[in-house]
Amino acid sequence: MLKNLGGVKMIKCKFCDKQTNNKYCSNICKWKVINKLNGMANVKKHLLNRTGVWSAKSQEKAHNTNKKNGTSWCYDKKIMSKGGKNNVKNNREKKLGWFSDESYNKSQATLRKLGVSSFYDEKRRLLLCKKAGAAAVKHNRKNKIGCFFNKELNRQIRDKFNKNITIFNNINFDSLKECEIAMCLYYQLIINKLIFRNNVHVYIGTKEYDFLICKYKLFLEFHPVCINISTEEYYKQRRDNLDKNGHKDYNLVVIQ
Repeated sequence: MLKNLGGVKMIKCKFCDKQTNNKYCSNICKWKVINKLNGMANVKKHLLNRTGVWSAKSQEKAHNTNKKNGTSWCYDKKIMSKGGKNNVKNNREKKLGWFSDESYNKSQATLRKLGVSSFYDEKRRLLLCKKAGAAAVKHNRKNKIGCFFNKELNRQIRDKFNKNITIFNNINFDSLKECEIAMCLYYQLIINKLIFRNNVHVYIGTKEYDFLICKYKLFLEFHPVCINISTEEYYKQRRDNLDKNGHKDYNLVVIQ
């Protein structure tokens, strides 16, 4: 509580709130306030003129340092994730941004009118799908994931969903006719022993070949009629794959 001492009115110091008869209780408090005000003035000056820490050079230096050390929300995934989750939580609770029906409907109406979203622009959508698909293929090929680039997964999926699967010598064949070819090769002693991935369902490069007869240097493929590709094109693809993977001296026969 402020008191009058000897008829002198006491007031609070503008910096530390101590009782005094002046604006400041001491020169120390006075200069602290002055320096603080000058500091804010300098901040505004540098910000407006893009100087000091707001200069392009300083910003670039800070960017490179943060990128190298993995600091700031731009490069620290934990900070980024935490900030993003907090924003989503806050927006959902308060019905802000995309969680506001009014804002959402307004933004969608604008996008529909301008045709600048992949939802309303067919060319943009097709281009986006093409880029996303190419990126997925590149990622899967590099990490050998997905049925197209993981050989064992490819065979497992084919065996699981193929209703015409036929088993002989504990090996799954895609059809009865393919199995009959395997039986002919086995019982006529052309292949002494059927071994999965050795002489049956052999992978060369990115292609799987039905049979490999080593003593004749021959790859044998059973290819029934397919609406997606002709027998000639099928043979060409398989022949090119063998040539690229060091099997130029091996013959290839495609049975239709």
